[in-house]
Amino acid sequence: MLVDAPAEHELRLTHFAVPTGLCDFRPLAQHDLADRLVLNRSHLVGCLDTVEESGPIRRERDPEDPRRPRVALTEAGLQLQLP
Repeated sequence: MLVDAPAEHELRLTHFAVPTGLCDFRPLAQHDLADRLVLNRSHLVGCLDTVEESGPIRRERDPEDPRRPRVALTEAGLQLQLP
């Protein structure tokens, strides 16, 4: 069940949306990810902090615009069994 999946990875449903979304969208600028997930951009920062700590994502500089942070799945994130 979708509601149980985040708990298996010690994440809340909102946190779980980040790696799940990145599976669909691939690496994205942080503001684009917020828009696609329909999350407030300022709230996404705290969410990314939590998810990044648990290992499935990383923030990096966008190669197209180094001023912009981009969010990508890590190897651990690619291995998640997402519903």
